[in-house]
Amino acid sequence: MITQATARNIRNRGEVNLDPSLTVPNQAPALRVVLQKYIQGVHLPLGRKVYHDNLDDFESVDQTLAPDFDLTDAQIMEEQILEREDKLSKLKETLEAKKLKLKKEKEEQAQREKIKIELQKETEGEA
Repeated sequence: MITQATARNIRNRGEVNLDPSLTVPNQAPALRVVLQKYIQGVHLPLGRKVYHDNLDDFESVDQTLAPDFDLTDAQIMEEQILEREDKLSKLKETLEAKKLKLKKEKEEQAQREKIKIELQKETEGEA
């Protein structure tokens, strides 16, 4: 336990980084510029631009207006849309096939009913 009486003044060198710098030149404004703008009351555009469409429904946000939207995102979005269209067209084809099948079954049922009624009339006419 360190107290006032047992404390020693140990100089901490802090972190020493000997790796090469990964800083990209001109990516951020210099500290002097930031301080001067702060003193002048001018706000620097720090960070990314933010897109607001003033909608309460967050599901309808247009992703293409996002600041980090690029051609790769557009390509991925196009592929997803094409996949959805393929699925929808296949579902539409199966639905049409089922409708045709039901229509044929109804026609066959109606034909059977018609034949049944005719047979009943014939048997009643003979009796």
